[in-house]
Amino acid sequence: MWMDNGYLRTKYQGRNEYVHRIVFFEHHGYWPDYVDHKDQNKLNNAIENLRDVSQSTNLRNQHKIKGYHWQKQTGKWRAQYSLNGKVYHIGLYKTPEEARQAYLDKINSLAV
Repeated sequence: MWMDNGYLRTKYQGRNEYVHRIVFFEHHGYWPDYVDHKDQNKLNNAIENLRDVSQSTNLRNQHKIKGYHWQKQTGKWRAQYSLNGKVYHIGLYKTPEEARQAYLDKINSLAV
């Protein structure tokens, strides 16, 4: 087993394959085009953290989690996401952890 771009890889059925794809295949019985880590942790290959997604969802989730930033004017953390070129406000939060979780919850609900 080795790391490739932050993901675990291994030999499987004679070819190099990502571990998260193998876990998905072994559990569901098919190879999806794209597998997404719900929590964005490339090493969390628990089946409940993996989902079959569209290419656009996969591309949206490949970027570092931004989705929240410090808003000096309000003194709070603002969570937001963009979709089809439009930015949507999720809410204002006291901590970055709360804002991050709100962002993750929202993008996970959009990907279902």
